[in-house]
Order: sequence, then C-alpha cells, then structure tokens
Amino acid sequence: MAAEKLEFVRTYDVNLIPRKLLENVKGFEGKDIDRFYQIGPLLFRNPLSFLYVMTDGNHKIRGCLWANVNIFEAVWYVQLLSIDKKYQGMGNVERVRNFLFSIKTGPELKKIIRFATDRPEPYKRQGAKKYKVILELGEKDVDTESSKSDRT
Repeated sequence: MAAEKLEFVRTYDVNLIPRKLLENVKGFEGKDIDRFYQIGPLLFRNPLSFLYVMTDGNHKIRGCLWANVNIFEAVWYVQLLSIDKKYQGMGNVERVRNFLFSIKTGPELKKIIRFATDRPEPYKRQGAKKYKVILELGEKDVDTESSKSDRT
C-alpha cells in the first residue's frame, strides 16, 4: 500500500471516479458532485484540462486529480485532488507535483502549481506558500457558504 504503487492514468470519463472520492473533498457535496458528473464530459474536451485517476497495483481507483493549464500565467492549477484516506500522508502531494511537471502540454510552463484548498496543511508540509487570497462575491445581502466560516 505504499505511495509508489499508485499510478496516474488519464481518463476523459468522470463516471470512473468513485463518488466516495468526491465526497471526501471538503465543500464538494451532493449537487456539486452531481454537476461534476453531468458536465464533466464537456470539461475534459479541453486539451488543457486534465483528469487522472490514481490506481493501486490491482488497478483499483484510489485517487483522482483534475488539473488545468492556466495559459495566462503559464502554471498548473489543481482544481481537485482526492486520495483515499488509506493512501494519504504517503508523499502523494510530492508525486502529484513531479507528475504534473513531467507532462508535456505544448506551452512552456513555469514549475509552479496553484491550489485552492480548505486543507492547506498537506501542501504546506511540501513547501507550498500562500500565493493570493481568494475572494468570493455572492448576491447582495446573502451570505455564501464560505463567508459564514471566515469573516476576514
């Protein structure tokens, strides 16, 4: 069950991703997951949008990675990373970094990956730094889900 046994396999079929992996992503629930399964096939027609499953030695899906190339900044942007709890803390963030840097995308990219996350600790342990603040703007006088937890 070592991290080295997880392999990245590109897919265009979001239906291969077990719902449980998506449910493990904080803030990604019910209707968000349904929307992902519904519009996913359109998202991954874009040649700069990448969907990978991470499989163990028995070809069982243990994780998923959705990343895009941000052509304006020439960096990777990870939209979603979910790894089975049994495989977390086994160097997979470093493996994701090395894997993304190895992909030939066409445009020359900086060796930078950006994440938006509610769980920064695994990334900080791998050397990630705060880059920018993400602001959220909803309808006037309506609290958004994330603004309820952070009033800064």
